[in-house]
Amino acid sequence: MFTDNINGILKKNIVVSLSEDKMAAAILLASPLPDESYTLEEILQSLKANHVIYGIDNDKINETIAARLYNSPVIVARGKPARNGTPGFFEYMFNKSPDRMPKIMTDGSVDYRSLNLVEPVREGDLLVIYHPAVLGIPGRSVLDMPVIPPPVKDLPNLKGTGFSLSEDKTRYTANVTGKVEMINEQLYVTNVMLINGDTDASTGDIHFNGDVIIKGNVHYGYSIYAEGSIIIGGNVEAASLTAGMNIELQSGMQGGGKGTIECLGNVSGKFFEQVTINCRGDLNANSILHCSIHAGGQVNVSGRHGIIVGGTVEALGGITATVLGNISETKTNLIVGASDSVKNEITTLESEIFDISELIDKITLAVDKITKLLEKFPNDQMNAKKSDLIRQKITLTMNLSEKKTLRENLQGKLETSQNAFIRVSKYLYPEVRMIINGVRYRTQNTFHDVTVKCVGIEVKVFSNT
Repeated sequence: MFTDNINGILKKNIVVSLSEDKMAAAILLASPLPDESYTLEEILQSLKANHVIYGIDNDKINETIAARLYNSPVIVARGKPARNGTPGFFEYMFNKSPDRMPKIMTDGSVDYRSLNLVEPVREGDLLVIYHPAVLGIPGRSVLDMPVIPPPVKDLPNLKGTGFSLSEDKTRYTANVTGKVEMINEQLYVTNVMLINGDTDASTGDIHFNGDVIIKGNVHYGYSIYAEGSIIIGGNVEAASLTAGMNIELQSGMQGGGKGTIECLGNVSGKFFEQVTINCRGDLNANSILHCSIHAGGQVNVSGRHGIIVGGTVEALGGITATVLGNISETKTNLIVGASDSVKNEITTLESEIFDISELIDKITLAVDKITKLLEKFPNDQMNAKKSDLIRQKITLTMNLSEKKTLRENLQGKLETSQNAFIRVSKYLYPEVRMIINGVRYRTQNTFHDVTVKCVGIEVKVFSNT
């Protein structure tokens, strides 16, 4: 570690050695004559002669003299090491490399459907934190020379789209709800998940915060959930599709009695066979065969064939088709408009809303009285009672708001259903069983180009020509 600066050892001689990095200095004291010794001043002079002037430990030198430690190097000066800085770095709040391996279940089986294809995010989520470079602190050698730490540098801002960068350039947040990913060290946030092929074992089930577009087919047993819309270019087998907006099938779905579709918007597809569908908007198709359907708007089946046969189709606003039923008189159930249960539910809600409003008014009066009493006579028990009443009022107010929203939705349904109809442009076959605004009707003959409506408490068939 240390290198002598003279060639030989003399009696009563002080040898000063330096470490290669000049961060430590050692002395080696030659054995003196029995009646001789060393002094602190002598050693300090030798250190100074060798340019060692920083970090000298006088106590260590005195200990060495007192212990008569001769012919062995003793470190008596140490420099101050430089403190290294830290380069700028990005802290990612999401998994840059999602694990796309199948999950091992507790029973040892492998779940090939739950694959982490994307890292979901919501608008406003914190994605990345940038930690700026921190400069190092210089040190000093035993020669009292500065020791400069290695240089550090900041990183350039991340490039990409779909995010915002804070004014201080340290925080990256998502601009949209969807997925986040790093591509070639660039940050991308999008609200569309695109699958160029099929949904199968290679993709697993899909759960995404934005829109999902699938170019290929969706195979049996897989589920797709999107908070936005779902668009599928190929065929859909007995799968489960759930969307917060619309679902569009550019082909159709053969559900085999197990396929399901549920969304808060509209549904469209060329054909639906043995599928359960629940949507708040309209349903548009070219054929519906043996399905169970509930639509909050209208069901429109168009095209040269445009057939509904078998199953149950319920639409609040109405049903339009080219053909209803078939020549084999397959039982087909059609329900349009609102039943008496909707009216009864509105009546019940009106009563509940009145009762809750009265109770809120009573609590408000009680809180006011307690507040006035507390101004004159402060009391912990009364304070606790006031807090309890306020909590009750908050809970009741939330409940009241929910019931009012439900009432408005039901009233909207009732208005939509007032002119509910069933219209067919070609054939309306026998054994088509209808319920229009709660009134039942079953066709016993074949009709051509007609509209069926409820007039008063009676269902009537009107010619469209």
